[in-house]
Amino acid sequence: MRRGFVPCAGRMKMKTTLVLICGLLLVVVLGGCGGPASGPEDTEAGIPDVVSEAIEEAAAREGVGIDIESSDGSMSISGTDDDGNAFSMTQSEEGFKITTEDGEMAMNVGADAVLPEDFPKDVPLPKQHKLTGVMSMPEGLSVIATSELKPEEIAQFYAKETAAKGWKKEQDIKMGPMHMLNYTKDERTLSVTIAVEEGVTQLVVNIGGE
Repeated sequence: MRRGFVPCAGRMKMKTTLVLICGLLLVVVLGGCGGPASGPEDTEAGIPDVVSEAIEEAAAREGVGIDIESSDGSMSISGTDDDGNAFSMTQSEEGFKITTEDGEMAMNVGADAVLPEDFPKDVPLPKQHKLTGVMSMPEGLSVIATSELKPEEIAQFYAKETAAKGWKKEQDIKMGPMHMLNYTKDERTLSVTIAVEEGVTQLVVNIGGE
């Protein structure tokens, strides 16, 4: 099964999109729905429809080409920019792997999930959160957490705290149960994805750029 291919653009755009895609996929994996599709009405390419649509829209906005494929209980996403720089992401029973031409990602989940010592001080995280995953890669960092706060409370928190720390809001997108907030500051990007999985608020914070 294949989804359409989106025309490509520059390497920095690919990096920004890659960080976002990784975070969205971790919602799938850590939310317990990263396995094979149970039926075509629920998922496409082994990914819940709302996540698949978010991935496609993120890639289309940044002009990065992606393919989403699924076969034999695994799923993969691959893409290439117009300079020939490629990335690939694969999730199967053996685990979750992401490879770019700059190297492979490092992923820690559960009890092993801790923030790196150099986590940016100007990236806010609500106090009412529990880390469930941290993923580091050359393109950026993804932090995945659950929270007791309601989605609208988290959105209000980021509206206030990002402004106080000098971030500029670029996009505010709602897609069904998913709320995506995108910010920029200097040469960096900050993407916040808020979703609800089985009644639990899921939070993905992606940091990209230099």
